[in-house]
Formats: sequence, structure tokens, C-alpha cells
Amino acid sequence: MFRNVNPRCFAALLMLSCSSFSARAAEVSAAERVETTPGLSPNAVRRVFDAQRQALTVCPRLTAEVPQKEGPTRSAPWTAPADADDRVLFRFVIDANGTVAKLSSVESTMKVRGAFIDPGCAQELARQWTFPPVDGESSVEVSVWARFRTTEAERKASLARFKESAVVLCQAMSAAIPGDAVPSREVWEAAIARILSERGPSLDTRLHDVIDAVRRVNPMDASAIMVSAMEGLTANVECPKLRAWAGH
Repeated sequence: MFRNVNPRCFAALLMLSCSSFSARAAEVSAAERVETTPGLSPNAVRRVFDAQRQALTVCPRLTAEVPQKEGPTRSAPWTAPADADDRVLFRFVIDANGTVAKLSSVESTMKVRGAFIDPGCAQELARQWTFPPVDGESSVEVSVWARFRTTEAERKASLARFKESAVVLCQAMSAAIPGDAVPSREVWEAAIARILSERGPSLDTRLHDVIDAVRRVNPMDASAIMVSAMEGLTANVECPKLRAWAGH
């Protein structure tokens, strides 16, 4: 299972679907402007957006990919430019039955742009919104403008909490699985269950959910996914067992 999956991509997908902004201080504003083509009124879209907007606070931009002279890019804490605009734009198509239309079986028409928001995370949430059925048209094109801003302190606090949880996880993993050999599936699942039971409430929600998602994945792939998840949010902690198992 998962042997042909890129661990970094899978970890990123899990982080998007499980993302949780610890501080929760930032807010997404009510829609400032809504434009629609015929078939659905701007007010109908505005009501749905305003009812769902606070769910998007789990999607702050926390890291950025930094090019390296040699090798792949690496994640680093994102620093907002002094002139960063806090406007967020949502552009998408609503199909006849009121759901966000798809471009293909895996790609949505939902596109999100904004300096302070993580577009992938926001798109993953927003594409699940439902609207009233379209009236007399096969689809409606929509644009929604709102505002979202986080402070440097909020972003640092969120990253720090994640790193603290990564340290706890690595220590717990070393204690739960003796020896350096790759554990059996049974030993791995028992260790994960124990860690979630004993340490779960103290772990950052993102890391907790990633661990839970890979608890029944084979230990080598699961280790690679967990290491990628930690590196994706710059939590470059010493975790020799997971890193060794991920390299097998």
C-alpha cells in the first residue's frame, strides 16, 4: 500500500485536509464584493460565503518554498512583505445543481488567490461549498472578494506549536518501539494507537491527524509521510528512527 505514492505530496495533501491554525485569532472578513453571471444572484452567493468564511481561518500561509543551489527546494517560514495586500479572491463555477463545478474528475474550478492565505488549503475547503440551484442556466461564474490577514506572531506561534508536537512524537516513537529495525505492521499500529491515546490531546491537530491517517500504512511509507509532514512546516527535529525507517 502507498509504495508508489510520493511521500512529500501525500504529506502535503494530508496537511491541507487536516490543517488547523492554533491561534485562531485571524478572521476572514465578510464578502466585500460578489459578482455572478446570470442564473444566481450575488446575494445568494454572499450568504453562503459569509456562513462558511470562518472555516477558512485554518488556512493561513505559514511557509514558502525556498530554492536551493543544489537539490530540491526547502520549506521556510513565510514572511509577509511590507506591502502585502490582505485581499482574497475566490473564482469558481457553480453547476446547475448548486455545487462547485469540476474541470476534471480531480480538479475543481475553485481558485483562490491571496497573500496571507494558503491557496491549496482554501481551495480544498471552498470546493465543498453548496449553493442554491442555478436558475435557467447550465452554470454560473462567480467571483468573491474578501480580506484575510495574519500577524507574524500568529504564524510563529502556529509553527512553534507544530515543532513542539513533532519533538513529542519523535520521543514517544523511540520509547514505544525498541531497537532500530523497521517494526512489523502489528508493532507499528500498536505503537501509533498508544501514542495517540497517551499523547494525542497534547499534539498539534495537524500532526495528530497525519499520524492517525497513516496508522494502518506500512511503517516505511508511513515514516516517510510523517517526516515529510514535519519538514513541510519547517519542524526539522531530530527523529532518527523515523528518518531511518523512511530511508529503507
